[in-house]
Amino acid sequence: MAETPEIRGVQGSVTAVGGFSETPTERVWSFSASAVVNYPSDSLDTQTLGISAVYRQAAQLEATSLSITAVTRGRVKAPWALAWTFTLDGHDYYVINLYDETLVYDLSQGQWYSWADASEKIWHLRYGLNWVQTSELAFTQGSNIICGDDTTGALFFLDPDKVTDDSSLGNGLEHPFERVVYGQMPIRGNAAVPCYGVQVYGSLGEVQEPTLTAIDLEFSDDQGNTFVNCGTIDMDAGDYNQRLYWRSLGHMRQPGRLFKLTDFGGLRRLDGIDIDDQDLSTPQ
Repeated sequence: MAETPEIRGVQGSVTAVGGFSETPTERVWSFSASAVVNYPSDSLDTQTLGISAVYRQAAQLEATSLSITAVTRGRVKAPWALAWTFTLDGHDYYVINLYDETLVYDLSQGQWYSWADASEKIWHLRYGLNWVQTSELAFTQGSNIICGDDTTGALFFLDPDKVTDDSSLGNGLEHPFERVVYGQMPIRGNAAVPCYGVQVYGSLGEVQEPTLTAIDLEFSDDQGNTFVNCGTIDMDAGDYNQRLYWRSLGHMRQPGRLFKLTDFGGLRRLDGIDIDDQDLSTPQ
């Protein structure tokens, strides 16, 4: 199905379903549309316009006289927080869905995370659970955790081994999603501490997607207000002895240095970060 590109003219009537119009272009002054639209028309330009429609997204409408009867599907600003739990790989997670952020707490590690879609600032899966009766289905889907989308009504299974994220628009497209980890090296006193290098440990060489191999390191010496980019290292698939090491990172001062590690799936597992604060090439 396709979007209706543009409608202009003198008199006309169009019935459209799923964004496909039987009469995609017609020159009318008085226009009436009865439609079920998944995605909007580029524009509707007319003198008198009447629409009776069910829209997922609104179209651009240009009209002198306009009458619309519509049922609109979209994210509603809820005045309450929605919380739910699930268990994955032996970790118990507690999810709090706010209007502008989704917070996830790992009870096993005692850590908070912020989860979001690749295309939005929040996680569009608003509620879910461990479906214990789906053991066979979970084997093929990656887990028995089933979640629901609050906008489209679609159901998803969480798959921890999947590199890309399914689109929240329900269009079948997949997107890489950003993974960000922070770590801090506290510094006390007035002395500057050299940072000879930073090494990252994890699932080296276990690259699933050859286009998503970049690992980026940044640091901040002003409590996260600004960051300095240390460069990007690309993972090599199948090289299990490679090193992720950034050299010559200047000096660290109090209150400390905040490190930021970003990737899009090159590291399936992050074990830790070592900071060299002494010159290992000098005999001790």
